[in-house]
Amino acid sequence: MKKILMASVALLTMVGSSSAADLYAKAPAHAAPVFNWTGFYVGVNAGYGGGESAIISESPLGSGVVALKSNGFLGGGQFGYNWQAGQFLYGLEADIQGTDVKSSLGLGAVAGGDAGTTVHYFGTVRGRIGFLPWERFVVYATGGLAYGQTTTTSGVPLGTNTKLGWTAGGGFEYMIAQNWSLKTEYLYVDLGKDAFNLDQFGLPPGAGFSISEKTDMHVVRAGVNYHF
Repeated sequence: MKKILMASVALLTMVGSSSAADLYAKAPAHAAPVFNWTGFYVGVNAGYGGGESAIISESPLGSGVVALKSNGFLGGGQFGYNWQAGQFLYGLEADIQGTDVKSSLGLGAVAGGDAGTTVHYFGTVRGRIGFLPWERFVVYATGGLAYGQTTTTSGVPLGTNTKLGWTAGGGFEYMIAQNWSLKTEYLYVDLGKDAFNLDQFGLPPGAGFSISEKTDMHVVRAGVNYHF
């Protein structure tokens, strides 16, 4: 009787252990969130821009260039769309920001004031291609079209122009939560060269006088995006 009782206890213990193991195996594990970058996003950014504005003059007597360093802060927003394919990311992004980036050279009262250029705003439309070392983190290169508006003076106001150019750069972005990411980005922005109408100064057409301006910037900015 004693042997039968002990055998029964041993059998129940084995059955209980086996059942517990089965239940543990069948219990759903808590899955970590899977981050996928495909989809639309929108965000804001802020940063700093610095570069050069060059005022270029041409006349029958020769040509000259006044090259001035520019700098200032900027801030705005961006939106875009990502396609993720394995560890690679492809995307399109557009942005626009206001700036107080400007250059200035004091010419004195005799020459009529300051010379320089102010960038009122600029924006870009760019493609992006990136690589994901891990699912939350992407390193990317980017480039495309740039546009902006500048006002230039050279002792007297020369004019305000809307300009078209190009941009290229790169950055990285990190998904801090299921729908939120932080980004840091560098862009070289070339807004191109434009010419001013000199009729206001009474110079006859075809006299060989011209004044143009060229603006470029190095932009470093940080931003946050919400992914839909």
